[in-house]
Amino acid sequence: MNTRMLMLFALMAAALLLSGCGAQRDAESKAEASSAGEGTASSGGMREAYWLGFSSTRDGNYEVYYVDFDSTPPVRLTHDDATEFAYAADDVIYAVSSRADDLPMGDYYLYRINPYDSTMEQITQFPVYDSWLGVSPSRDSLVVCSRKDGKRELFLIDRDGNELAKLTGGDWQDSDPDWSPDGKTLVLRSDRTGAWEIWRMNLDGSDARQLTNDPDNDMYHGYGGEIPPRWSPNGRQIMWASFHDDQWDIYLMDADGGNVRNITNTPDIDETWPSWSPNGQWVAFDAEVEPNSDNYEIYVMRTDGSGRRRMTFNEELDLAPVWIKR
Repeated sequence: MNTRMLMLFALMAAALLLSGCGAQRDAESKAEASSAGEGTASSGGMREAYWLGFSSTRDGNYEVYYVDFDSTPPVRLTHDDATEFAYAADDVIYAVSSRADDLPMGDYYLYRINPYDSTMEQITQFPVYDSWLGVSPSRDSLVVCSRKDGKRELFLIDRDGNELAKLTGGDWQDSDPDWSPDGKTLVLRSDRTGAWEIWRMNLDGSDARQLTNDPDNDMYHGYGGEIPPRWSPNGRQIMWASFHDDQWDIYLMDADGGNVRNITNTPDIDETWPSWSPNGQWVAFDAEVEPNSDNYEIYVMRTDGSGRRRMTFNEELDLAPVWIKR
């Protein structure tokens, strides 16, 4: 066999080897993607039925975006120089916006965003505070926080923004409500004992009970060490983020405040703003990409802490995910 034929056979063998390696890598990549999809809310139809809305500074100021579970680029929903932040969702997104320039810092008007065509409709004619809000199980009313009477208090409004009732009042402040699935109870943040802690109460304000008591984190950044609580879809548990040992982690507790456990416990990584999936099996949240970084991204995981997957990839802030019904 001459030298030219030997070289030809060598080149053919190398090509076959490289092709095989490439096919193997491609199969491994597909398997990894399939596994990631299996581990990120595909169970129970979450992947097909929901988007994740979030707020981001990737275009210079806080705007509202959503991302699906197929790793396609996020879709930008708001386009304004104002600060716009999503705080709740079902088939629409409820967001606050500073596009009206007649309000003091921390106060906004509440808007409804259609995720299909990005249209925004102002709901409230009175200012709401920069706070999470609760959507009723029937989806016909909301509990919002407002300083319109001088301090942070909770108000019941209908979907058109009309005030139905004032729910709290006193020498303290209440904020960041969430509505229980049975429609009878609110969980919220309150400083009625002098520090911001997690509380629950009946919708009329009665039977208020303190669920957390963490003096060591009370003065964290003046905000307090407890990030707004969220009810589980079955009403048996409450999820929130708490500051301990110089970092934020996501915690679960029973509805009565017992059986507290840390479900992230990732050393030196902050995880905040958790949001239950509608089937109760998953949690979406934001987290640092690496310790002490200014880069927060959106993640999902099972409520036992497994199946963690990163959903957004950007060097700016991606924060506070909400589940949007498609």
